[in-house]
Amino acid sequence: MVTGAGRGIGRGIALAFAQQGAAVAVADIDSQSAKLVAGEIEAVTAVASAHELDVANHEAASRCVAEVEAIHGGIDSLIHCAAVNKLTPFLEMPAEDWRRIIEINLTGTFFVAQAAARHMVKRERGRIVLIASNTGFRGAIDRAAYAASKAAVINLAQTMAIELAGLGITVNAIAPGPTDTPMTAWQPAEIRRALCADVPMNRYGRIEEIAAGAIFLASDQASYVTGHTLAIDGGFAGAGIIHRSAAT
Repeated sequence: MVTGAGRGIGRGIALAFAQQGAAVAVADIDSQSAKLVAGEIEAVTAVASAHELDVANHEAASRCVAEVEAIHGGIDSLIHCAAVNKLTPFLEMPAEDWRRIIEINLTGTFFVAQAAARHMVKRERGRIVLIASNTGFRGAIDRAAYAASKAAVINLAQTMAIELAGLGITVNAIAPGPTDTPMTAWQPAEIRRALCADVPMNRYGRIEEIAAGAIFLASDQASYVTGHTLAIDGGFAGAGIIHRSAAT
């Protein structure tokens, strides 16, 4: 099951799992986008189903997970990608924007992950991967709500991992750095250059690189990995002074 799978990283992850032969439940708040991605999967590689899901609605999250289990016979892996962002200076951020971002990015993550975990417990096996962000490690200008929500998602993954470890369920997170997606397509060249300047590999990530991390964390090869946040960010999270001009 992949949430936020109608576009961007979620779509890329859904397609990548399908290429591995997995049946994929494509969930997105935009039902038409979910149907299109499910159609892409069915036309080429694997079984898919489309589901409309507002992750911030507790009842909808529980209902969607139950629907996926009924159609596919269970949920082996949940990859939770659904999120929103809005760039606003801290001093100017309206309360309603703060609430919306936290509600979707954090509360929505809790709702979906809890619902999926409750189903996985019955089978004593499951993989949960939450998509966080490198802004969850370090502050980010004009992203107060987004960065706070993603830092909380990282901690939520750790807490879930502790509580679910004895129940056969692993929980990990992925923290992408700047990545080429529809969400970043608006960025002008000067913003891209500025972001790349702080990435040791000096480029944006590719969706398929994020998807590869999700596939690993959901695989048997990652059976002893839980409570971990995998940074897929070209070295950004581990970087300090990376420009020689600043080191002299």
